[in-house]
Amino acid sequence: MKRIDILISGGGMVGLPLGLALAQGGLKVVILDTAPPAKLLEPHFDGRVSALAYASVRMLTALGVWDRLAPDAQPIHEILVTDGQAGKPASPFSLHFDAQEIGADALGHIAENRHIRAALYQCAAACANLELSGRRRR
Repeated sequence: MKRIDILISGGGMVGLPLGLALAQGGLKVVILDTAPPAKLLEPHFDGRVSALAYASVRMLTALGVWDRLAPDAQPIHEILVTDGQAGKPASPFSLHFDAQEIGADALGHIAENRHIRAALYQCAAACANLELSGRRRR
């Protein structure tokens, strides 16, 4: 009987980083996902992107994922939040965030989900304590 410490249901953009962190910490981890990796890693653009906050980029860096993802990510230098309605002028009130104000290169990054998944799967495949598993047939 194989010993595992943690079983994670779902190998998406939450389950994979969690599994990597636990496995890199020395636990034996199995990530169970019914979607086959080949389907999830298809190279075509599916229209979805994610904004990765500064803290998420730091986490991906600590896990060894960021170096694989960085070439496909675009930095967020500024964020302007304002209120308004379509066809009407913007509200005179707004919030402005600038990476330079906090001494950072970026507030976060934008990346296509397919590139995030690919970087996570590459790291997962190289992690000795982590096993990716699909649904078993009866």
